[in-house]
Amino acid sequence: MKAMKFRVNSPQHSEQIQQALFDAGYAWSCHRKEIRNTDSKFLFAASFGDNEITYEHSDLQYFNEHKTEEYLLINGSFVKAEGRFKNMKIALSDPFANRTHVTNVLHNLGYKFCGDPEVYNSAKGFFTYDNGIIMKTDDMEYFKNHPNEEYVVVGEELKKASEWFVQPKIKLNMPERFENPTTDGDKAVKEAFDDVVAKLQAPPVGLKPKKLHDQERLIEIIDAMYRYVSTNNVIPAEWFAEVQYLNGQMEK
Repeated sequence: MKAMKFRVNSPQHSEQIQQALFDAGYAWSCHRKEIRNTDSKFLFAASFGDNEITYEHSDLQYFNEHKTEEYLLINGSFVKAEGRFKNMKIALSDPFANRTHVTNVLHNLGYKFCGDPEVYNSAKGFFTYDNGIIMKTDDMEYFKNHPNEEYVVVGEELKKASEWFVQPKIKLNMPERFENPTTDGDKAVKEAFDDVVAKLQAPPVGLKPKKLHDQERLIEIIDAMYRYVSTNNVIPAEWFAEVQYLNGQMEK
């Protein structure tokens, strides 16, 4: 028998932990093995005496300072929490299927929601912590500035976004005269177009997002503008309007 402490995500989660402890030989005081105190946020199992189960209602500081090692209940087994989990942030796309898939992958890896899972249905981003807890945010500006490293879900695995996102070199099929412009006019055109291209962000591997479509469309328009300028044709006004619109989308 070993001493353990558990974070409890919900009354149902508490019931699961308690039943697993009963099956392993632990019990409440006086050898009682009935489900109780399911509203408590923390449970403890002693390794001495009667292997008694105790609880702490909500004092996180007490839980953190308690010298007992933290465990998780995963597929009916007690697993040490230390070193198993990562501090991450995961952005969720709009389709609910994406949120469901990310949730399932995290749960399969042992991460648990903090509180009622229903409140996570509108989340725009998840944060995970090295204690195995999942938190949510609806504020993408907060998500962007959060210090956790960003990850993406690829199949059933978690990958660092910094390693998974490719950075292809974006090159325009510009006429030769703009490669090394000599006139002030050509220099101004190249400088303006280079400024737009510099704002393009490389797409992730996998399903092509709307932003990538916008980027590709922007490159097509700029290529066409180069061709028009090189043959002294007038660039249509609607092209400038679309470039301005797409450029604005890139900055969001």
